[in-house]
This record gives sequence, structure tokens and C-alpha cells, in this order.
Amino acid sequence: MREKIKPCQCGSKNIRYSRPTTRRGNKTYWLLCCEVCGMNTGLVDTKQKAKNVWNYRPREKAVLEDVKNIAKEYREYEEQAGKTGKHSWQVVKDIEEEIEQMKEE
Repeated sequence: MREKIKPCQCGSKNIRYSRPTTRRGNKTYWLLCCEVCGMNTGLVDTKQKAKNVWNYRPREKAVLEDVKNIAKEYREYEEQAGKTGKHSWQVVKDIEEEIEQMKEE
């Protein structure tokens, strides 16, 4: 039985393999990355090692709180984007523009 990839500390199940384009010594490196909060395993030699690092990484409380906060912000932007019919990056851009306008005033 194959071992499944565990969800991220932020609660997201959007975990994907990423193969960086850079090569060192003619060798390809892999990493697993959460699409919501950006947490990753770092570069490793094989997909299996990446999965092992991901599934058995330590879960530090301070890091876990930061990751949960990032995921919460992401969900808020997604909800707001769903209500307005915009993409989440457009919502973030609108909020940043509002902040800039407030600073100018």
C-alpha cells in the first residue's frame, strides 16, 4: 500500500510536487509545496524522499500559528473574491490600493 501525502499544517490538501528548473551536477531535485501557504520540503533527490520529509516533518507551534494565519487570510480573500466576482489577487490589489490612499490622506 502506498503512503498518501498528509495535508499541510494550515489544513490545505492542495499539495503538489514541484521540480525546479535548476540542476546541480546534472541532477534533478524535487520538493513538495503547499499551494495555499507556500510551506515546502526544500530540495531533495527523489519524489519518495520529498514525500517522507513532508509527512514526517516536525510541527512547531509557532510555525503552525503563522501558517494558519496565512491560510485564514487566503480564505478570506477567496471568500471576498467569490462575493465580488474577482480573482483573489485582484481583491488583494484593491485592498493595497485602499491602504495607499489612506496613507496619502
